[in-house]
Amino acid sequence: MFGLFKGVVTLLIFKLCANTNIKLGMMSPFRHPRLGFENNAAAVTIAIDKAISEGIINGVNITVKWRNDDCSASGGVASALTLKEDDGVDVFIGPPCSASTIPTGLLAAIWNIPIFSQGSTDPVLEDKGVYKTLIRTGPPFDKLGAAFVQLCKHFNWDRLVMISRRKTDQKKVFCDYSSRSNENAFRHSNITLAEWIVIDDGISDVAIDDVLDRIKQRGRSKYQQI
Repeated sequence: MFGLFKGVVTLLIFKLCANTNIKLGMMSPFRHPRLGFENNAAAVTIAIDKAISEGIINGVNITVKWRNDDCSASGGVASALTLKEDDGVDVFIGPPCSASTIPTGLLAAIWNIPIFSQGSTDPVLEDKGVYKTLIRTGPPFDKLGAAFVQLCKHFNWDRLVMISRRKTDQKKVFCDYSSRSNENAFRHSNITLAEWIVIDDGISDVAIDDVLDRIKQRGRSKYQQI
């Protein structure tokens, strides 16, 4: 909530001199275990109320338009088009899901509309040359990759095997996002990723043994004594 609060307030201060009527376009899935409407709508409402009560904004009429992006690419595009063309919003709040933020962020860059996402951790969104107006208020996974690089340098590791959970839908994405960020960080730091093993839920004991054998065989340096 605090990240959204800062984003909303920053926008309002920026717009204050030019406009006393500001429209916020809120995008989120109506039903989602973590990113649903009931959580995100409350955060935006609290942020606006807090900004007004603390005297950060005065004499500004703020309206919020809500759209269901379904946490999907098509839903994000449809919501963004409706908010811009029909509602005439000044800024997008959300989407929180990377699947919808990726295409929506492209549209926002073309339209030069600020877009604040409280989630959306897919590594592809790190490219500020493409997503020029996107601000993500949550920590991106590229910081995790940088941390692993420093760990490898500390122990003089230059060859790794990485294991991650398979991405199957928009509810099982974080292992994929973090692993892709790690892969980018390793590649740019001359650390060899010997193999990236993707496993499924409910992996059998036999499959686990196979994974451990692959780690032993491929993760060791050829100069290391066994």
